[in-house]
Amino acid sequence: ADVNGLLNMFAPGMAEEFEAQAQMMGGGALGMFLGDDAVVVEFAAGVDSAQMHFVSRMIGAKSAMEANGAAPALFSKDHFKAIPRDAVRIAAMQTNIKSTLEAFEIAFAMSGEDPIAEINEELGVDIMNDVFANIGDRAMFYQSMSTGGGGLTSAVVLLELRDADGMGRAHRKLVSKLNELASDEANGYVRVQSRTVGGTEVFSMTVPGLPIPFEPSWAISNGHLLFTLSPLSIEAAMAQLSPAADSSVLENAQFQSAMLARIPDEGIASLQFLDTPRMVEKGFGMTNLLTSAIANMARSPEHPDRVQGSLMPSFDEFVMGVQASGSISTFDGDDFVTHYFGDRSMLVQISAGLGTIADMQGLLVPAVAGGALLPALSKARERANQIKSTTQLRSIVMGMMIYGNNNNDQPPASIEALIEQGIIEREILVSPQGSAWDGGPDYTVRLTEEAVSSFDARYIAAIDRAAYVNGEWIINVGFGDGHVEALNRSYIDELLAEDRNKGAAEELQIEGF
Repeated sequence: ADVNGLLNMFAPGMAEEFEAQAQMMGGGALGMFLGDDAVVVEFAAGVDSAQMHFVSRMIGAKSAMEANGAAPALFSKDHFKAIPRDAVRIAAMQTNIKSTLEAFEIAFAMSGEDPIAEINEELGVDIMNDVFANIGDRAMFYQSMSTGGGGLTSAVVLLELRDADGMGRAHRKLVSKLNELASDEANGYVRVQSRTVGGTEVFSMTVPGLPIPFEPSWAISNGHLLFTLSPLSIEAAMAQLSPAADSSVLENAQFQSAMLARIPDEGIASLQFLDTPRMVEKGFGMTNLLTSAIANMARSPEHPDRVQGSLMPSFDEFVMGVQASGSISTFDGDDFVTHYFGDRSMLVQISAGLGTIADMQGLLVPAVAGGALLPALSKARERANQIKSTTQLRSIVMGMMIYGNNNNDQPPASIEALIEQGIIEREILVSPQGSAWDGGPDYTVRLTEEAVSSFDARYIAAIDRAAYVNGEWIINVGFGDGHVEALNRSYIDELLAEDRNKGAAEELQIEGF
């Protein structure tokens, strides 16, 4: 895949523009694929007896990265000592904060504006230099049993710090400012609390008085900034990060067999690992529900036999011989090579992925069910409002005719006369489909003799004005013979153009909409 070659073949002007932008911004990944020294990607995919594989090779990527200011910071095996032995999911990646900050500086210089200055003044901290610039080149994310059962709520983010003390000073100012703002704006319902764990200050975002199921927590410990979703997770993550930790994922059998043999002595650029054999069991139930949804979607009312039975094998068959999944990116000379591998069954991989969020299913299942029902409920509500609007407009039109019959075919001076004479109730003048955005009346009538006595089936006598001015496509219209129709806008405009409806748009207060 020669991105530069493809662009120059099919859109040379665009290629030149992209290259100019990449050179201007600096450090961007886009620049690697443009210009005379552009990186070319080779890739291959296939399966062996147990696993599927995808391998990509970015030829000349190392030189291109260095030219763009993105010198790779590699991970050695020792970096993974910061992760517990019972980890079920790991991601190790480079942050490239330096290039990001340089891109921001260039963008601000080009725009002539500096929104960061306003943020710094408000927070009392140099957010770019004291906070973001202190973030190191490596970041890791993991989920483990010891930090919360292996699901999503066990997630831990580890960011290396260049200057932990400098980050700590800036962080204290930020926390103080956040609590000040929370006190002023949230009336005490949001607060950052702090406590000391093993001599390290730990912070948690709390919502006193509200049953929110998360307490995001963070700390600066052993040269790292740690983020978790609960105080339990942060304590376990800090214990693992301590030099006193007696084990790590390096002793994990699945990690050893799937990953360690593939990590060269010089280190790796990135890593992804999923303990598929462990997580596939947690995700089996949700995968079963997913395949039932797929089966129902594939079935047809006309052909109910199209899909029969279960799309899932038995549990024992499903989990037999499952292979771990992962990817490793390394440098082979000047090339950047990524090898992704996983179980041959895509359904197994989906199940393992669902297993990593299994602890969220108490929230996800109602949400998914609600998401499936909401369109139907919304459509039913819309239909009910449409019917109610039709009924109310019909009452108004019939009220006009009753008034004319009682007053020698003369129209009322205003719609208020119908209310004063007890012909209609004031409540029916409010459209169930929403009030008119301009503050005008929801329903309007033509105060003409034809409206009350013509019995003309094409003479517009009244309209749901709110629906018309609010831009609805289907609008209820009342006619001189007393009937009401739900019509589209284009047909209404045709009726308004007829001689019998001359001046109707002005009389109904819809002119210009």
